[in-house]
Amino acid sequence: MLLQLSAAELGRLIVARDGSAHLPLTEKLIQEHSRIKGGAAGQGDIASWNNSLPVVVKALLDCGLDEVEVQIEVDLPHTNSAVDLVLCGRHPGTEADSYLAVELKQVRHATVDPLCPIAVDLGFGDGKNKLHPVRQVQRYCEYMLRYLPHLRENEDQLMGVALLHNARDADVEALFALSETNHGFLYTLDDLARFRRVLTSRFSHASGKRAASALEQARQDPLLKVTDVGP
Repeated sequence: MLLQLSAAELGRLIVARDGSAHLPLTEKLIQEHSRIKGGAAGQGDIASWNNSLPVVVKALLDCGLDEVEVQIEVDLPHTNSAVDLVLCGRHPGTEADSYLAVELKQVRHATVDPLCPIAVDLGFGDGKNKLHPVRQVQRYCEYMLRYLPHLRENEDQLMGVALLHNARDADVEALFALSETNHGFLYTLDDLARFRRVLTSRFSHASGKRAASALEQARQDPLLKVTDVGP
């Protein structure tokens, strides 16, 4: 994980500064990436931090969810993958720990391979298909549930969404054909109001530090071997 701060703290870091090409948050993440990973961040990551993270932070603040904790670039056990964001808080109905995994995409257009419903062209111009964003976040959630016992106690604690905040529904219409699950919903620029309703349905105004600490502790505990984890 590169960074964890509350939505309120992040809100102060997404205010642009004169003369800087990057937001203060992006600059901080570039530094943390170099310190933790030992190398320079890719341009795709930098663009996502600068353009995509503020969309989620602003949505949280618009909903009054200042105390939700936001974990950025959360590594997944036994993989080279990381979840863009894991939001941590308290459920408004039960006060139980509540989590939302968010996969951020800057794409504006997307088409699905007619031979494979989870292979999509996200319009990057390289001619290469990528994994469907919904299936991607579903897999992330599956990994988290499998290897983090804190989440396995109650699978309803975790929800996953793919947020294509630059795309209109009509421009990625084919992506909606893939069945959504609680661990994989798709939202676009046209769906930001629905995304905010998801946030208020998942999180209360209470501090998310307890939930974030519990998840981080689960990540620090010795991982089970792949062969020891049940289906």
